[in-house]
Amino acid sequence: MIDIILMACLGVVGGTITGLIPGVHPNTVSAILLASTASLLLFFTPHAIAVFITSMAISNTFLNFIPSVFIGAPEGDTALSVLPGHRFLLKGQAQEAICLTVAGGLGVIVLSIVLFPLVSFTLPILYMGIKSFMAWLLLAIAGVMILLDDGHKRLYGLLIFGLSGILGIMTLNTPLLPDQNLLFPIFTGLFGISTLIISIGSGISVPVQNTSPVRLPGKETLLGTVKGFFSGMLMGVLPGIGAAQAGVLSHELSRGKCIKEFMVSLGGINTVAALFSLMALYLISRPRSGAAIAVQEVLMNFGFGEMLLLMATALFSAGLGAFLTIKMGRWFAGLFQRLDYNKVSVAIIVMLVGMVAYMTGWTGMLYMLTATAIGMLPPLLGVKRTHCMGFLMLPIMIFYFGMM
Repeated sequence: MIDIILMACLGVVGGTITGLIPGVHPNTVSAILLASTASLLLFFTPHAIAVFITSMAISNTFLNFIPSVFIGAPEGDTALSVLPGHRFLLKGQAQEAICLTVAGGLGVIVLSIVLFPLVSFTLPILYMGIKSFMAWLLLAIAGVMILLDDGHKRLYGLLIFGLSGILGIMTLNTPLLPDQNLLFPIFTGLFGISTLIISIGSGISVPVQNTSPVRLPGKETLLGTVKGFFSGMLMGVLPGIGAAQAGVLSHELSRGKCIKEFMVSLGGINTVAALFSLMALYLISRPRSGAAIAVQEVLMNFGFGEMLLLMATALFSAGLGAFLTIKMGRWFAGLFQRLDYNKVSVAIIVMLVGMVAYMTGWTGMLYMLTATAIGMLPPLLGVKRTHCMGFLMLPIMIFYFGMM
């Protein structure tokens, strides 16, 4: 029991580190652990190692919103949070944005545990029922995204979706970029650097950030949690559906409604995705993330007892991760209000470019520059930046239509 508690706490430390450093993903750490399993088993039980991986994956889903909101450095799971998060930052309410995502994450963890018996019954049925309609589901989501624009803006939306999709086709499964860093230069360009460049050009400045305790709106928090939960269920069921696509679905469901509700749903999607990937391992024997694959390899037999252990770990790491996220978010808010925004933005761009160059080389730099150019089109043409998610959606649609 002591080794279980120790590894749960160490997992939160790992989730904090991977959450705060852009481009470092728990899947990468899980792969390293998997390669070192033989050595680790000399000191820890397989269950303790699985607890570490679960704790790291869950806590990471809370902490990784901090760089997305404050410095515009997204990963695939948090890309859409850069846009409303940036708006909160420019209104002096970045801490509120962080708290909203935390509320969503905690809400879906509790909801998932309470509804686990129902999920156990419906998830396998859902998996078998809509697996064959994967391509049409993504096509419907993309169609709704484009048709909800006004007039000629639909053509702009279709153009941006198509350009992003072509970039995705050219990028995914390419041997030119390392797999573990494949999405980092793309999402840094589409949502990070492009947002910062537009902000610098507009001459805006960051106001004093409100660091007082945040009062969450009850109705928006509840609705955002429920939407995040059901949008995230798609990720636990279907291959190819990630947090980004589920975020697009939640965005369209929240169209015209409170941006706070959307931030709650994003926080929920990010967390429920990590948890449902483990539930899918138990319920349909299909791992849906690198962390779930690592758990499957470490635990040769994955039964009901193991599922309960990992759910308890998820609840513990979510609580501790939420506490650390709020504390560190308040520290970041206090830091940013003392800095010149334009200088900070330039420094962040330089940092992100340096990280892309170091992690992916000149090829990654080329992809990042292309993605940045595409990412600047939506605000210049007056359409939603969610059309840039065509980068993932179009290649997956083509793949599944090809299997029909």
